[in-house]
Amino acid sequence: MKKSKKTLIISIIVGVIIAIAVVMFILGGNSIVGINGNNSKISAEEQERQEKIQSHESFNKNFTQYEGDSVSGKDVNELIKTVRSSRLAFTFGKTKQIVSIKGLKSNDNVDDNKTFRVWCSYDDDGYVKEIYVYEQY
Repeated sequence: MKKSKKTLIISIIVGVIIAIAVVMFILGGNSIVGINGNNSKISAEEQERQEKIQSHESFNKNFTQYEGDSVSGKDVNELIKTVRSSRLAFTFGKTKQIVSIKGLKSNDNVDDNKTFRVWCSYDDDGYVKEIYVYEQY
């Protein structure tokens, strides 16, 4: 009789442990492990916000990589090509993102041996809108 009571108690304890494990699994199923290792639930709005930030960074990186005070003419020519191709390639939702270059007399190629100062300005949504390119003397 004592043996069957022990078996019954052990069975109940194992059943409770399994039930707790199942509940934890179900409750934790919609969470992800964040960068810092903490479990955190991400709402649809937060996920959309993060995707928008990644979209901005991805788009802007095409142009911001050329920013600087001593940019070679060769890099400026690459930037001009990137801007031209961006007019064909970068469309977000229903809006087409248009980037323009300011400061050059034309958007034709520049002398590879000259040095330029390049910086970007942004629109209200955080996308690069204008790129300023001025020759360093």
